[in-house]
Amino acid sequence: MKPISIPQPHPTGRLPSSTISEFCSRHRLGRTTYFKMRKAGMGPKELRHGSVVRITADSEREWLDRMQSATSTHVR
Repeated sequence: MKPISIPQPHPTGRLPSSTISEFCSRHRLGRTTYFKMRKAGMGPKELRHGSVVRITADSEREWLDRMQSATSTHVR
């Protein structure tokens, strides 16, 4: 399986971000699953400007850490 590549900072210093579709594609999640996770409070933090929703690379990394922590606490 190909490793997940989270966007890296742009040389201009602008914070990279992804759309919900890009995020879902990268993590092999369906959009329905994403919205269920978001409703349950398990989704990544979102950056909103009007109707535009973006997920920053920092938020994506934090979400991955949280999901890995949750998984490791349930494994015996």
